[in-house]
Amino acid sequence: MKPKGTYKVECPGSLTNKNTHYIQNSPATYSGAVTYEIEVLESSKQPLSLQPDRQLEEMVDGQCFYIVHQGKDKSQSFALEVSDKDAYAPRVTGVYNIALYPFKGRDHPNKAQQWVYNSEDHIVSSLHHKDGALFEGFNNNIIVYKNRKYNN
Repeated sequence: MKPKGTYKVECPGSLTNKNTHYIQNSPATYSGAVTYEIEVLESSKQPLSLQPDRQLEEMVDGQCFYIVHQGKDKSQSFALEVSDKDAYAPRVTGVYNIALYPFKGRDHPNKAQQWVYNSEDHIVSSLHHKDGALFEGFNNNIIVYKNRKYNN
C-alpha cells in the first residue's frame, strides 16, 4: 500500500453470514459480502506520526541540562527535581529523593531541576547539590547521593 492511496478490501459473504458486527456500539447483522474502504495516510515500518515529537540536544561536558518528560497531549512538561531535604532527615546522609515536578522552562531556572555531566568522572550531578551524583539503585529508584568517588 502506498501513502495517500485509497484501497478497497472485500470480505466474502461466507465470513459475514450470521455474524454480528458492531458499528458505533450498535449491533448490525450482514447477510452478504462487506466492502471496506481504507485510506492510507502513511506507509512505513516507522511512520512519522508514531515517532515521538521531541527535540534532542547533545549532552555537553560541564553544560547545564534538564531531564524533561512531555505528556502525550503535550499540555504540560515535567522535569526531574531533586529534593531540598535529606531523605533520612533529621540525619544528614547525603541522600536526596527525586520526583517529577512541572517544568517551567529555561526562562524560569530552577537549580533543583538542573543537571550537569562530568566526562572526567562519568557522573551526572545536580546543580542544587553540587557534591551529589545521580544514581539508580537496584530497586529502580533514582536518587542523588553524596559522591564519594568510589571506583565502579
